[in-house]
Amino acid sequence: MLSESRGKPVVVTLVAALLAILDLRLTVGSEQTVPLQRPVAISEIDGAVFVGCRKSGSVAEVSAADIVIRYDAPLSGQLADLLAMRKNRLLVGIDSSSHKVVIADCSGDLPRVTQRLPVSRFPVSVVADPFGRRVAVASKWSRRVTLLRAEANAEKEATPTFVIDAVVDLPFAPLRQLFLDERYLLVADAHGGELAVIDAQAGELRSHQKLPGHNIRGLALTPDGKSVVFTHQILNVAASTTRSIISWGGVISNTLHTIEVAELLKSKSIDSADRIHVTLFPLGQEKHAAGDPGGLAIASDGRIFVALSGVHEVAVKLPRSFDVKRVSVGRRPTRLLLDERNNRLFVVCTSESTVEILNATTLQRERVIDFGSLAVRSFKARGEELFYDARLSLDGWFSCHSCHSDGHTNGLLNDNQGDDSFNTPKKILTLLGSGDTEPWAWSGGQIDLRSQVQKSIEFTMAGPAVHGPRINDREVEALTSFISSLKPAPGITAARDELALKAAAIERGRQVFRKHKCDGCHAPPRYTSTISFDVGLRDEAGRHYFNPPSLLGVSQRAPYFHTGQATTIREVLLDLNHDVAASLDSNQIDDLIEFLRSL
Repeated sequence: MLSESRGKPVVVTLVAALLAILDLRLTVGSEQTVPLQRPVAISEIDGAVFVGCRKSGSVAEVSAADIVIRYDAPLSGQLADLLAMRKNRLLVGIDSSSHKVVIADCSGDLPRVTQRLPVSRFPVSVVADPFGRRVAVASKWSRRVTLLRAEANAEKEATPTFVIDAVVDLPFAPLRQLFLDERYLLVADAHGGELAVIDAQAGELRSHQKLPGHNIRGLALTPDGKSVVFTHQILNVAASTTRSIISWGGVISNTLHTIEVAELLKSKSIDSADRIHVTLFPLGQEKHAAGDPGGLAIASDGRIFVALSGVHEVAVKLPRSFDVKRVSVGRRPTRLLLDERNNRLFVVCTSESTVEILNATTLQRERVIDFGSLAVRSFKARGEELFYDARLSLDGWFSCHSCHSDGHTNGLLNDNQGDDSFNTPKKILTLLGSGDTEPWAWSGGQIDLRSQVQKSIEFTMAGPAVHGPRINDREVEALTSFISSLKPAPGITAARDELALKAAAIERGRQVFRKHKCDGCHAPPRYTSTISFDVGLRDEAGRHYFNPPSLLGVSQRAPYFHTGQATTIREVLLDLNHDVAASLDSNQIDDLIEFLRSL
């Protein structure tokens, strides 16, 4: 509903009045306060646009033609994604707080919840096939896709009931999804560059491939349905984070990548060098970078709209052209919806807590739907905004999130001065749970997290950008506060709710862990140590003492070692540097792995 100014501070009232005079901003919220709702998803059915908000778990319906808000109603505890299904006029929401999919009939005045169905834990996204027969829910930490099938009810007009058709395990943590047709589902890695194609009809994995990149945030089919366009980043693991190399995108580049559907259906890797130069389109340029490309939308005439999440802009690339037009929007645009009927582009600005409506031809702002931009942000919330702000880096090439995907790791190596040297690339560490695992960096040389954050901004990121945020002590403290609040990723066994099922093996593994003094380096409850150890590996500068990373969530962050040379926990245990495995039989190794996967 539209909020009123009664009970708000005078300054807020004046700002709202000015915006009302300009006829640009509509505000959604309560009469007394405007909550920070954090819009994260947008979908459309026949001129009705639905916006899902993470914090409030609510959904707002907006008329695409005249931008009239019909309602703002609660749907779930915490909304991770939202899908509007045209065929059945249904809303399908992802409630990340209860690990359920929420089905609601949106044909009436307000959405009516008809079903709440448990799915694999930690759901993050939802898509439907072109005919609305199947729905796919991707669950990040459990590394699964739950396939739902719509079953028609006996009553012709009744809302269909969804049942779980299959659960497909993945070799990576998923985020974005896209049905290539009614049968094949494309699933993209949340952190690295892995891709999977699932045969949704058979309920099985068809292919597993890898892109030369990470942070895949946008997926869309071309108008002819023959190719998929991705947005992602590419990290040059051999490039040092010097100002000169960062300035032309030599450390991290931001790209559009086009791949034929036929190529995706093959089982072989698609990262061959002879194809990359043909299918990549760089976003950004020297002095005007385009950090953290996000969601995208493709028009029927081939125009590609891209949310440049890290620099708070939207870009449009013209077909068969190198021309790119860019305009500024609210903070952290993440998702786009193109309404060609009314020639409008809806832009979800998550950190700004707004949805901006642009003219799809001129990119001029027509209206702003406000979900709490004037709300007072917490100290931690300000730190979260800075974490995703690529303007912290030189010219806006990358953000903290670019390497530490959503606080985790992209699994790649980077050559920075975290260990006070160049030409010694090391695997990027996860920040999840890092607030309690001092000291920091592989060398263990950083004893203060705030100082490490400050150092990363100044040296690894060479920022902030000329037009970026001012980084004073207060801002650094806010960013540090956000990083410190990040919890460790759950072990895969816990994420899949299999702890009870594997309890006996886990306990046997725990005893092996203790008996062979693994806790000497990885001491509970944090499963790390404040001192460094010689593990038999040397970096390019000859260092061989390293601080052991925490084992909490270790099953979620392959590859391992500072070199990334071990791709599985089993390889770590069998590596000569962990020769305790030489005294274990195969059953003991299996049990030890089960214990580590439970942490």
